[in-house]
Amino acid sequence: MEINIDPDPVNARGPDITFVLGDKGSAHVSLTLSIPGVGRIEHDETFEGSLTRTLPINAGSYDCTLIIAAFRTGAFGPVYDSSLAVAGGQVASAKGSIPTDKDSDFAFKHFTLIVA
Repeated sequence: MEINIDPDPVNARGPDITFVLGDKGSAHVSLTLSIPGVGRIEHDETFEGSLTRTLPINAGSYDCTLIIAAFRTGAFGPVYDSSLAVAGGQVASAKGSIPTDKDSDFAFKHFTLIVA
């Protein structure tokens, strides 16, 4: 799995910033966004749709981490199509299939969030 971040850094106008985590694939997917000093957003029920959270974030630069894990379990299939949107624009994506010889696939990626 490869997570693509574009753009990096991610610019947003605060203090209230909306994040949307989602997946449109058939795998069971868990997404976690960690923003040091602010908090963490976890979404592991992507089969129910996207998760939207608005967080108050002070102006500054934040070294964020996005973790995406896809699992082939039960009735779930192998395909993941994950995304992260920040302040209305898509900034991260991961698309693909869990390898046939594995039950899961995961990746993490760091990026910078600059809040004005």
